[in-house]
Amino acid sequence: MSDDDTKNKETKSKKSKKKKYLVLLFVLILFVTGAFYFLHNLNKPVVGVVSSTQSSSLSTVSYDIDLTPVSESGKYISFDYPKGMRLLSSALADPATSLESYNYYAKDLYSWTLAIDLTKTGSGQVNATSAYTSRATNPQMYSEGSMNVNNQAITVFTDKSFTGGFSKVAFFSHGDIVATVSLIGDDSSGVGPLETTFNMVLSSWEWKV
Repeated sequence: MSDDDTKNKETKSKKSKKKKYLVLLFVLILFVTGAFYFLHNLNKPVVGVVSSTQSSSLSTVSYDIDLTPVSESGKYISFDYPKGMRLLSSALADPATSLESYNYYAKDLYSWTLAIDLTKTGSGQVNATSAYTSRATNPQMYSEGSMNVNNQAITVFTDKSFTGGFSKVAFFSHGDIVATVSLIGDDSSGVGPLETTFNMVLSSWEWKV
């Protein structure tokens, strides 16, 4: 065999080995890339998709506050309030003039707050309290109405700026004591449960003095 034939054979052998190395390198690169992609996706946070049915269900969730009447009895009064509300405080609203105070709270999609206060005044007239006069002198913000519950004349102010929710304050007197009952809140099912709560307190009210 001539020297030229030997050189050609060696050259072909080198080219063949080079091709094999390149193929193996390419396969190795593909394997590493695939493994990296797999691990990357494995560690990514899962992205949830909420269907229209699920979205509608979430937006209409209600806590359904228990409206079963529960009795509260103090030194001067007794009344009922919804079982689903909890007493936050019975501290006097104003230590200088308050005789008895109660603050209740409940959580629906929005908060409910029920505040009750008994204030001793010289005249025993509801217009002797600043809470009453501040509403009576602002008809653009508060509309005034009246109720008669168990032969008790009650003045009720509705906050006109609280659209879509419930915001009422009732004022009535007994001797030289003025009672203030305030309920503010919103409910996923409308103002019906709040109206029920407001009327529950007033209709069950009893003076103990």
